[in-house]
Amino acid sequence: MIYPELTSLLAGSERSIEGLVAVVIVGYNEKNLVEPCLSSWDRVPYEPLQIIYVDNDSTDGTLELVRANFPRVQAVSSGGNLGYCGGNNVGIRLALEAGAEFVLILNPDTTVFDPVFVGILVSYLRKHSKVGKVGPRVFLREGGTVQNTILAWPSVGGSLVARLGHANLSATMQEPGNVASLNGCCVLVRAAAIRDVGLYDEEYWCYGDEAEWDWRAEQAGWERHYLPVDSIVHHQKLAGYDFASRSNYLMKRNTALWFLNAGKPMPLLGWITATTGMALARALMAPLRGQSLTKYSQFAAKLIAAYADVVWRLFTGKRRTPESFRGRMPCHLT
Repeated sequence: MIYPELTSLLAGSERSIEGLVAVVIVGYNEKNLVEPCLSSWDRVPYEPLQIIYVDNDSTDGTLELVRANFPRVQAVSSGGNLGYCGGNNVGIRLALEAGAEFVLILNPDTTVFDPVFVGILVSYLRKHSKVGKVGPRVFLREGGTVQNTILAWPSVGGSLVARLGHANLSATMQEPGNVASLNGCCVLVRAAAIRDVGLYDEEYWCYGDEAEWDWRAEQAGWERHYLPVDSIVHHQKLAGYDFASRSNYLMKRNTALWFLNAGKPMPLLGWITATTGMALARALMAPLRGQSLTKYSQFAAKLIAAYADVVWRLFTGKRRTPESFRGRMPCHLT
């Protein structure tokens, strides 16, 4: 079993005076989630550990609560609602400026399940110098229910298979291994890899940003590994994923952006054709389903407008490069 092996690696490093880990948590109007999340980190024995909470312009008093009740936490305002990507970039910059060797990206809707997991992940990265990011086993809403956090590269076929249901690789994978991409709810990233690959692409806002960053990491020679060790419980919401939701819009638009920036024009055009047809069909079927024609037609129009911009960039060569992400980091870190 790999868990005892990694536990042995942990010996002597759990309270190390080296290898600062900075935990970056971004929140927006999630006071009821952030408080238990931060409280659960009191049980984590790894040292040195810095927790950075970045508030995306919350109006429910989240930032004030964190500052009042968690003096150990470095709580900062992002200066506006910058989304998941922009907020994390604020926290990552602070982590790198503080000299963090590793940055743990964490969702606010999580609580620690096994407090020793941080030391295990650090030990693994120290042993595997080519690995830039490692993701542990995550439980979905309750301990024992494993969330699939192992992601494949975007593809039209893969999306269709996913709609029909697919195997939970995170639940069946018993040994550490290289994967294409990892869900960003809980990942430990080597600071050296961040300096090399760059920050998140803030155009993505949220959703699909993991595949975007991991693709750049792949091109730069950094591996991403899944490690089957217990870590956190992810209290992911159940609602908000309707076809005409903002979440679905971002997932579809960002997949198109990924195809564009990865240099995959034919899959891009296939993706746009398939998903545009689906959006138009849902709009036409909305009245028959007792749903709002206006809502679904507005969704289709917004998606088509976003796709038009992507196609324009495809044919004009207006694509982003890794250098543009590295350039956003502090000068002394480039």
